[in-house]
Amino acid sequence: METNADLQVYDLAHLGLVAGIMDRMKLVETVDHQVGPRPNEKVSTGVALKAAVLNALGFVSSPPTSSATFSRENPPNFF
Repeated sequence: METNADLQVYDLAHLGLVAGIMDRMKLVETVDHQVGPRPNEKVSTGVALKAAVLNALGFVSSPPTSSATFSRENPPNFF
């Protein structure tokens, strides 16, 4: 089997798929067109929406034990 030193592989998991679908749907552009620009905005509404969705999906895929709330609300002998 031949190896290629220039080949880089990244694990995008489901977040990469969702981001790709959002890009293909032109979700950011559609939201930005509907909402319009706001004065002094550093990030458009469409970009903020995409980031919020990806962030929420990333949080959902993490184990609940990594949450600070989980640690506070469950005693150590919970398991």
